[in-house]
Order: sequence, then C-alpha cells, then structure tokens
Amino acid sequence: MKIVVAGAGEVGFHIAEHLIKEGKDVVLIERDPDRVKFVSSHLDCLVIHGEATNLEILKQAGIQKADGFISATDYDEVNMITCFIVNSEYKVPVKIARVRNMEYSKTRLVGQKYSGIDYIVNPEVEAAKNIALTVQHGATSDIFLFEDSDIQLRDIFVDEDSYFCNKPMKDLKQELKEDFIIAGILRDSEVIVPTGETVLQQQDHIYIIATMRSFMQILKKT
Repeated sequence: MKIVVAGAGEVGFHIAEHLIKEGKDVVLIERDPDRVKFVSSHLDCLVIHGEATNLEILKQAGIQKADGFISATDYDEVNMITCFIVNSEYKVPVKIARVRNMEYSKTRLVGQKYSGIDYIVNPEVEAAKNIALTVQHGATSDIFLFEDSDIQLRDIFVDEDSYFCNKPMKDLKQELKEDFIIAGILRDSEVIVPTGETVLQQQDHIYIIATMRSFMQILKKT
C-alpha cells in the first residue's frame, strides 16, 4: 500500500514513521530543505523537497498510484486545499487532512462533496480522546504525543526482569532522579491511581508522563 504524506513536521514525521513500521510504502513531501535532510536521514522512505500544492511535486511523489493521501502540514488551509487538489486531479481512495481549527468542521467547506476530504484529524482532540480511553477503559498504546510539546504519555509493560517489578512507588523518584508522573497503573483489567505505598507488580502496565529528555534518561537507568 502506498501513502503520500504532505508535511514532515513532528506530526507528519510520526505518521510516516508509524506507517513505515506497518510495512507501508511512504513518500513524504516537505517544503523546508533542512527538514528534508533531517527526515531523509531518520526514516526509510522517499522525501521530496517541494510544495504539496504543486502538481509536478505530487506526480514526483507518485500520487497517481497512491492508495491514500495525508496532508499534515502546520497550516489548516494548506491541508484542505491540498486535499481538494488531490481529489480534483487524481483518484486517490482516501484523503485525510490535519485540521486544528474546529470551526472549519462546522462549515460546508469540510466534507468530501465540497473539498475532497474523507477524514479530518485534530491532534489535540485525538490525544484527549486517547488519554480518556486509557484512564476509563485501560486502552493501551505505546506512546501518545502532545501537540506543540515534548511531553509524552507512555505505556510501559512490567515483566519479571523489569527494573520496575516489585518496586514501591515512593522509591522511584529517589532512585531515578527525573521529573515524571505515573498517572495510572493497569492491573488485571483494573485502572489503579497509585500512591507512594503502591508496589508495582509483574504484568502491570504503567502510564508515565514526562518530557522526551526525561524518558531517555529513565530508559537508560532502567
């Protein structure tokens, strides 16, 4: 399956990274030459320098044979216009736009009949929904990224060899010496709000909130 992604910022980068891990053939389009160099050196995919609103650039990306198109630039208007262009010129089955201003969703501009957008993704809203599901239903995911921030929510599984296994919560801060919060523990399908006396057990899923830097340090120490 071939997917063309417009925008190689933080959102586009992580979308492409996830799709590549799933075995998809991904092509990224990015206007910033420095970002093109960075992404090219970090992801195993074709990265094209140019504007996704340019028909020639879209052709270079192979939009004619794409199974899906995702516009994830930092600009709502660009994302909507790009989907409109792709819908008008090419028969791409699925077109997704990143739209942060939810006022657009209340107008007739958004909807396949008018703009060619099949699905709208709002990172802030989706993050909130995912976190709510985690707390309420124990839904798990490896990592949630917060828009415009380096703060992350990660799910860490505790196996018998884990540093966290049989570790009291009150000892973690003293030993790790990092700034983080354990927001919850999923144990036997029950979500536990931990206290200092809570002892982490084998088979627990622990949900940790911290900056990327703190996570890197925690992973090194554990």
